[in-house]
Amino acid sequence: MKELFDKLLTEKNFNIVMTTAVLIILVVPVGMANLYLGFVKGESPCLLCGHERLGMIIVGILGLFMVRYGVKIKYMVAVFLTGFWFLYEGLRHVGISGQGDIGQGFGEAMFGLHTYTWAFVVYWVVILAMAVMMLFIRKDNLLGKELLDSEIKIKEFSQYGKAVFVLSAFIVFTNVVQFFITNGPPPFGGRGAPAATRFTWDIGLASKFWDPVHWHENFRPGKWSLLGFNQGPKPWIAGANENQDANYPIDTNPSNSPILSQNQTPLSLIATKEIGIELKNYAGSKTYAGGLAYDKANNQFALIGTGASVYFTDSNFAESKEFATIDQPNGQDIPITVDATFFAPGKVVATAYNKAIWGVERVDSLDETDKYIQWEFLPQVEGNLLPAFGKKNEALYKNTKGQRLSLRTTRAKKNYVLSLAKDPDSRYFYMLTVAAKKAPNVILLKFDTKDNQISEETILEFGKGLQLKEGAKVNNFYITGADIVDGKMLAISKNYNALLVIDLASKAITDAYTLPNIGDASDIAIKGDELYILTREGGADKVAVVRNPIK
Repeated sequence: MKELFDKLLTEKNFNIVMTTAVLIILVVPVGMANLYLGFVKGESPCLLCGHERLGMIIVGILGLFMVRYGVKIKYMVAVFLTGFWFLYEGLRHVGISGQGDIGQGFGEAMFGLHTYTWAFVVYWVVILAMAVMMLFIRKDNLLGKELLDSEIKIKEFSQYGKAVFVLSAFIVFTNVVQFFITNGPPPFGGRGAPAATRFTWDIGLASKFWDPVHWHENFRPGKWSLLGFNQGPKPWIAGANENQDANYPIDTNPSNSPILSQNQTPLSLIATKEIGIELKNYAGSKTYAGGLAYDKANNQFALIGTGASVYFTDSNFAESKEFATIDQPNGQDIPITVDATFFAPGKVVATAYNKAIWGVERVDSLDETDKYIQWEFLPQVEGNLLPAFGKKNEALYKNTKGQRLSLRTTRAKKNYVLSLAKDPDSRYFYMLTVAAKKAPNVILLKFDTKDNQISEETILEFGKGLQLKEGAKVNNFYITGADIVDGKMLAISKNYNALLVIDLASKAITDAYTLPNIGDASDIAIKGDELYILTREGGADKVAVVRNPIK
């Protein structure tokens, strides 16, 4: 094998392979994007496209250095660092446009892939190729000797190498021309989306579109973050996360409500009930009460723990003979569970604040496969309970019974939720978002239980009949829980201690009431003419029973 490697790994063969790699990198993605898409079709590159082309040019030049001066550690390290950084650029670019529907993308595709996808592929292949090349380095072969030799020896290009060098220089030059005309000299920089205006040789016309912002915007204070835009303050969760979002301060005073017509007389408090059930997570650690749901068919409540647990109980909340905890670490991330609703009799579904839902359902009996499913997904369980989502399969490695789902949205990607409610008269369930600095609207989300996919996303509005203060905004309210009856959603707002009535047909707030002083209200379950409100007061979770104002 050693002899075979020595025969194949000659200087001539290495130079041919490396020169061909340079040719492929610079001619196919860089050359075609520049000459064909740019000069022929008039497509101008965006800011990230320019970065990615620059990285490919650097890799190509380093390849020519290896042919000209030999394989050196500094060249190899430079290739790896270039591939590392620009692979991130490509991944970032794919992440922006790669989530579109089938056939969608930014710019025109080349051989079935959009140019930003080619960037990701090219840098991935570059890193892989360099790693493979290192496998062939031996101290007594060509690569090893050049790597260890500190002396720089200038080697002549072959005719093939000279041709590739000239072609590469030409492609670099034409890219410089294109980017100069498209983006202009410093301090102007490349544009994001939309990309610069279609390519024209008329510099006077092109200069009207030069962007003076992008080159320095990343150096603004507070701009840099490891999480980028995918971050924001976690929502207020009674007991579990009592930290205010500075952009949306908590104000529980009803008189400050933006709705002038909010009934200032508190709703009648019928009773307050202590919760006698100790809520725990999968590891047996104590948690807080995160949600409450009512099953009308079975006249039963489900009390949800913030650590992904469910306890079936009656209206006294004293004990639970059927309960389950979810194997929280395995599967979709469910950080803190905040609300729940019944999808069907005996089938309760809960959500974490990140829109990840999980569920538990009651079954008549358990067979042997069910017991294995319980062991896998429900670390602590009492009763004939199974996970609500997925399909059962006796071949356990194929079993999906126990999966949880991350609900996808468009308008509400940057919003958390604290509410979940199923309409008992339809197949749809709903969520309301919590306003955030980067996503200030309160969005009413509608999902179909047939496939648990988004059906509608609507910005919640005030109804026409409401009397409002000047400058009133829906996001003045901080909605922490909801339930539905007769086409009306009743939602609790921590701000202004309010109970909002939302008409699901018009997607608007039509009325508002003031809750009694019952502590930190976090969820609601409707039972006839009574509202069971989950609250936290004096360091303990309780349930307040309040008169239903719309019955």
